[in-house]
Amino acid sequence: MVLVTVILLLLAFTALGVAAVNIANVGRKISSNTKTSRQAFYLAEAGLEVAREKLRAQVAGGGHLSAQLNSVKGADGVLTDSTNVLNFGSSDDDPYVNSTNLGSGSYRVYLTNDSIDGITSLTDTNGIVTLTSFGYGPDHSKAVVQVTVQKAGGVPDLPAAITMPGPNVSFNGGSSDVSTYSGDATHPAIAVNSGAGQSDVVNGIPHNRRDNYTGGGLSTPSVQNMVLPDPWGNLPKLQDLYSNLKSQADFTSSLNPGFSLGTTSSPKIVVIDGDYTMIGGTSGAGILVVTGTLTLNGNISYDGIILVMGKGVLNRSGGGNGVIGGGIYIANIAGPDGNINTTGDNTWGTPSWSTSGGGTSDIDYIYTAESNALDLIPFKRLSWKQVAL
Repeated sequence: MVLVTVILLLLAFTALGVAAVNIANVGRKISSNTKTSRQAFYLAEAGLEVAREKLRAQVAGGGHLSAQLNSVKGADGVLTDSTNVLNFGSSDDDPYVNSTNLGSGSYRVYLTNDSIDGITSLTDTNGIVTLTSFGYGPDHSKAVVQVTVQKAGGVPDLPAAITMPGPNVSFNGGSSDVSTYSGDATHPAIAVNSGAGQSDVVNGIPHNRRDNYTGGGLSTPSVQNMVLPDPWGNLPKLQDLYSNLKSQADFTSSLNPGFSLGTTSSPKIVVIDGDYTMIGGTSGAGILVVTGTLTLNGNISYDGIILVMGKGVLNRSGGGNGVIGGGIYIANIAGPDGNINTTGDNTWGTPSWSTSGGGTSDIDYIYTAESNALDLIPFKRLSWKQVAL
């Protein structure tokens, strides 16, 4: 009886040991599967970002989305119905981003139209397309992520060399004899969106300097009260633009390694939350966003768009002969809490422009400089989903 009992106990302990080993093995497999699944997911996400940048670059270079869609159609001349990602298994579409190795895996991305135009349509009418990204990780793991993207709101050029929306405007035009503010044949030197703002700007320009403000076929000073197009006169869309620019900024602080305001050959998106000062001799190109007070000291040159939106204060002092070519936008939208993001107290306040000192510094509306800057804005994600396989 003792022998039988011992044998039974040994069998029981053996069964427990085998079960423990099996549980440990299952745990390791689960952990390994989770790790490889995550790797595949991150690879799919990496593919999406590569494809999104490719779309931006192609459209910025003068391409159209319809041309991009036509570039990937297969021999049958019809795009794959991406509402079911399994269709890509028998598709003859060319990948928009070919299989690319990254680390221990790879990704591949396909381009199709959106549901409004028709997923398989080769013609884009609304600037929205669909990207389907396959990520392939270790141990045959796979993940599929799909997004619809749109060029960020079709952001138009600025209405003037200087645009200042708000119920009224604080404007000190300075007394320099030779500093000029120039629009072009269809754009004024300064645009506002209220009668009070127009009066405030005109009254802030010395009488003997009003001929320095030209443009738009208007008499001097060229200051026009107009309805501003979105997002320049739309608070929620302006906040969306800020968020999109910040998420894609090359730099968000002057302390970032390699910080640069860009050059005409390599423009940058720079978003500074808070105050920022451009010292004499500074130059840059691209898009500069400052949510606090922007101070321009001395000889400053910039090609592109400067957005002072948040606190909405720009102070310009000192002489110099730099040229800001493109456009400047100043909007006081932060509200009492000083936060530009969507909060209950955000509203249009009074933007401020103050100039002092002499010099020949000019501000010129230049469409090509603005257009090049706007081309930096990436395609915005409208929807996102991970597709179960």
